Amino acid sequence: MQFQNKLLKSKSNKPNGINKIVYHTGRVFDEVSNTEQLILMKEVAFVGFNCVKIPKHLLKKDSAYLVRKLDLSCNNLTSLRDLESLVNLQELIVDSNELGQDDSLNLPWMPRLQILSLNKNNISNLQTLLEELSQKCPALTYLSLIGNPTCPLDKLFKDRKKELYRYEILHTLPNLRFLDSTAVTWQERYNAVTFCGIWRKRNESRLSRGSNSEDSGFCKSASCTSFDISTYG
Repeated sequence: MQFQNKLLKSKSNKPNGINKIVYHTGRVFDEVSNTEQLILMKEVAFVGFNCVKIPKHLLKKDSAYLVRKLDLSCNNLTSLRDLESLVNLQELIVDSNELGQDDSLNLPWMPRLQILSLNKNNISNLQTLLEELSQKCPALTYLSLIGNPTCPLDKLFKDRKKELYRYEILHTLPNLRFLDSTAVTWQERYNAVTFCGIWRKRNESRLSRGSNSEDSGFCKSASCTSFDISTYG
């Protein structure tokens, strides 16, 4: 199939907005026939329009299954609930939006999503985000949260807090290969499992003694394996 590049005329008055759809061919593995197949794929970019909702023309059911990459950067989105029709989406870029204001991203089930970029949003509740991603995005291997309140990459944060931040994410999302544009190391994976296991045991021990103290940033649930990295600020 020939490469097609279709530029759509923007309905926005903003001159620097990008509304683009690109079609190309790609190979995917068909588990039923156990072979690779050449199929038509679709990449969509709707960047810089200050939209508060995802435009319906991007989610047409007759072609939504073709979309593999979607870039919705530089809008004012607060929810991703409208993406349920993009069942084959592999890469989602939603940098510079307003996601995280109500803690949840409202993500639908996205079984094939591998790359998720959430840079420069308002995500402040890391535990809620990780629970949502672990339930909705089982194939996720790349995650970037740079520029969010929950991401301790600023020079003001201690190195220890940065380590704990990565450990918590890797413990909940063990299949990640890249986190915040940095490759995940074997040592980090080991430390995440070891450290979070110790933290859970200490938490369970504290709860069994009936302690109500708020020390060490422990979760109040005995089954919870997360910890509050804000105590290492």
